[in-house]
Amino acid sequence: MNYWWMNTDPEHWNIFDEMAEGGKEPWTARGKEGKYKNYMKRVLPDDRGLCYQTHRAGKLVAELRAVSGLIKRRGEEVVDFELIRFLKPPVPWFAIEAAGIIPPKRIKVIRRQTLFPLTAVQYKGLVGLSGTMKIVLQDLAALKSEESRKEGAPQSRYVNYYERRPELRAAAINYHHTVCQVCGFDFEKVYGDRGAGFIEVHHLRPIATLKRATKIDPKKDMSVVCANCHRMIHRKRDHVLSLSELRKLLNNV
Repeated sequence: MNYWWMNTDPEHWNIFDEMAEGGKEPWTARGKEGKYKNYMKRVLPDDRGLCYQTHRAGKLVAELRAVSGLIKRRGEEVVDFELIRFLKPPVPWFAIEAAGIIPPKRIKVIRRQTLFPLTAVQYKGLVGLSGTMKIVLQDLAALKSEESRKEGAPQSRYVNYYERRPELRAAAINYHHTVCQVCGFDFEKVYGDRGAGFIEVHHLRPIATLKRATKIDPKKDMSVVCANCHRMIHRKRDHVLSLSELRKLLNNV
């Protein structure tokens, strides 16, 4: 089985309008200039594809399955794909780039071709990123709901914008996973299914000093910690602890 990244421009072909789950649509093998798409020759029945919408805010939106290999129909070479499912939520480009699933050299060219090969690990990682984002959005919604019930909650919170951007959180969790990097606490091991996929995300750089929008690398600039450790890190606003400082405190208790 092969795995593919499939670029689509929704102004010319919008998957949400063209396909329903289980529906089938042809994928053309020729561009505007009539040039042959070499990768189309390699597509086999039952191959998997991820549909990426390229227009404006790009995002992965659907998982597809090849029904045929390259065939000729009405003078045009096509591959038939059927929709397996829409990704809910879709995965925005920033999360894909930040997660590091696709190597940097390939990430620069992957949106320039109609079809691009993926490894099985890359494909499953991208699909999994959608699942991570779903959990993150649910957790953020629950946190927002809880805060809205607190009297006198400050308008500017120390747990801030960067730690709550869903694409940043999803990329950080995808890279660092869900075990606390300070104490080793694993929510799933303790709470079972209710704790699966849950962890808090902590920003390693002193965000209070950032006066304008800054590019964040979830691998280097973010970490994952349990709720207790996160509260202890931020407990004193004038002395935010590093992960190593908090580990020393734990080891000395």
